[in-house]
Amino acid sequence: MSDSTSQQPSTNGTTSGTAKKPLFDTHGKDPIHYGVILFPGFQALDVFGPLDVFNSLSMLYHFPIKLTMLARTLDAVETSHQRAGNKMFSHPETDCSQSMQINRTFEEQLKIQETVAHGEDGKGVVDVLIVPGGVGTRNDMSVEIDFVKRMYPSVKAVLSVCTGATILARAGILDRRRATTNKRAWEWATSTGPNVNWIGEARWVVDGNITTGSGISAGIDATYAFVADNYGEDIAQELSDSAEYVRWTDADHDPFAKRWNVWGRRGSLAQEPTKKE
Repeated sequence: MSDSTSQQPSTNGTTSGTAKKPLFDTHGKDPIHYGVILFPGFQALDVFGPLDVFNSLSMLYHFPIKLTMLARTLDAVETSHQRAGNKMFSHPETDCSQSMQINRTFEEQLKIQETVAHGEDGKGVVDVLIVPGGVGTRNDMSVEIDFVKRMYPSVKAVLSVCTGATILARAGILDRRRATTNKRAWEWATSTGPNVNWIGEARWVVDGNITTGSGISAGIDATYAFVADNYGEDIAQELSDSAEYVRWTDADHDPFAKRWNVWGRRGSLAQEPTKKE
């Protein structure tokens, strides 16, 4: 399924770009159900980038797919970092934000997930959990962290983007796994997971059923890689071509590691990297 010429694993073992057995039956009788976690101050492209790929997948191919937006409450969730409590460098008169409607609360979804554990009808169960990042991840994420921790045993896959990996790390599901995250926020982000084998030079990393993307736009490439592994490389490439998007297929190609002075591997399970010239 994956392009064996462009997706061979690197010599430093940072990525997992080789073809894999799909994590779910794409042509099964039940739709593959994607669930997106939202919180105040989420990064817009972390969500809209991957969702555009899945929107196109559902439109251009005959795959059964469902999508549910998840949050603490049913109130709309906005990207505004100011109202999320992080002023950053914005002008005091700035008000630039987008809001997303919520389909289901975390607790409502957890009750549905529990039906499978009890051998009941799994209708409405989320199969793939998408976790974005953004400045909101630096706020109190205890509810989101607990949700991921409780959801993980019942999902087939998890895809995180940018500092969304910090939610996974704090939930403990990245322990002793390879993962990556935003390079500009590297020091803070990696500090949230001392037992994670953080990969500094990677556009995305796949370890088992968890895919972690680097900063913001990398979520699009990580999503195409996810589609390649589970729906087929030809489909992933055609989706990219249809979007007129120049897709990165080498997970180790990461010029932003140099830009933000992040090299090789870091983390409790990795040797300290040697800085490149």
